[in-house]
Amino acid sequence: MPSTSTRQHDRPQASPWLSLITRLLGAAFVLFFGAAIVTILLGIDHQIAGDPIGLLVMRLVRWGGVHGGGEHYELMISTVYVVWGIFLWEAANDPFEHRLFLDFTVVANAAHFGLMFVQGLMMPGELIHLVGDVALGWFALALFAATWIPARSKAAKRQIAKVGR
Repeated sequence: MPSTSTRQHDRPQASPWLSLITRLLGAAFVLFFGAAIVTILLGIDHQIAGDPIGLLVMRLVRWGGVHGGGEHYELMISTVYVVWGIFLWEAANDPFEHRLFLDFTVVANAAHFGLMFVQGLMMPGELIHLVGDVALGWFALALFAATWIPARSKAAKRQIAKVGR
């Protein structure tokens, strides 16, 4: 049986860019959704909506109207995304050890943002989200996927080549 140091040596090493982008996505999840949790729990979401710029920000990120009604759902999904962000931060230490989680991150968020895109088109009054949270989500996901998918593919090809020797 190979030693631990041999097994670690055989594992692909992540580029600094991959680790950085993974950490940035994790931090973005924590900051964006953490801010949502704080504003809802402190009740300042309604105060924010009282200012013209705050109203615009709320329209860009709050579905179903700026005055809420879905705060329970917002708190639930925000909590999941804060935890997701923390796990992404940790996965950045050794992305190839967490392949399945990072693949899940790409696929689950593509499904989530894809559905948001369709809802933005179909639901009355929600078109503004296409330039708000939908665009922000796709941008962040595209940046992560453009870094993760090629790195994962390259690592898989190297692994196949090693096995073939």
